[in-house]
Amino acid sequence: LSNRAKESWNIARKVTEYMDESNYREEVEICPHCMGENIIKWNVKKDGYDKEILRKWGYSEDDLKQIEEATRKTVYELNSKEKISCKDAIKLIGRKAFLSGISRSAFHWSASRYTEDGNNFVSFDSSKLFQ
Repeated sequence: LSNRAKESWNIARKVTEYMDESNYREEVEICPHCMGENIIKWNVKKDGYDKEILRKWGYSEDDLKQIEEATRKTVYELNSKEKISCKDAIKLIGRKAFLSGISRSAFHWSASRYTEDGNNFVSFDSSKLFQ
């Protein structure tokens, strides 16, 4: 495998391991992107909750910049039929799946993640990032 493919594989492995950890807790918060701000959540912690998770998954500071840019240019759809807001996407799939999806689409054009019940999916189209 190429170095970039190995890096991607290692990041995917870290994401999966982190999502499986029992100490992960989902935080519910209104999506700041829907209020015209950046979707990557900042809170009272120094570096922000979402950025902390993305760093643990192996993303670099340069990667975080690209992921942040993707949040401003990504189109979200429910079942590839109906456009939805990022706020709705987070409600449907949860914050950790949202971070996983947006971080994947930020580098690979697109992604999709299933809802917790497995009956629907949210698509991430970050193609505008690459134009």
